[in-house]
Amino acid sequence: MSILWLACRVAMNLWDDQSFVRITGRLVAAARATGAVQELPGAFGMAATASLLTGDLTAAAAYIEQLDAGLAVTVSVPALHGRLALAAWQGRANPRAVWVPDDRAGADRAACHDAAACATRIHFLLTRPGP
Repeated sequence: MSILWLACRVAMNLWDDQSFVRITGRLVAAARATGAVQELPGAFGMAATASLLTGDLTAAAAYIEQLDAGLAVTVSVPALHGRLALAAWQGRANPRAVWVPDDRAGADRAACHDAAACATRIHFLLTRPGP
């Protein structure tokens, strides 16, 4: 599994879209074949990235839905960057509509995400050169 993940990263960094899509397909198939649920979110996330970068937004959305299902089963914190990238590529202007928490834990994670985004903006404003 780890060698396929590494091969995906190499293909992505070399801008070899065809290999990236092919290898992510193998990564998803391998993750499903192992029966290890914890392997699925990473594979789905990588496949969503490959789909986004090659312009297949329908496949990217499907992989993100599968990623969310895998995260729900493993009780993991969802990574929002896939949904945010998909929303941007689809031309949706309101990134806050990308994910709405449905429970208290989700609301706490969203608050942390907002606080982190705010801290990043403040850091940028304080460290940028010029007036």
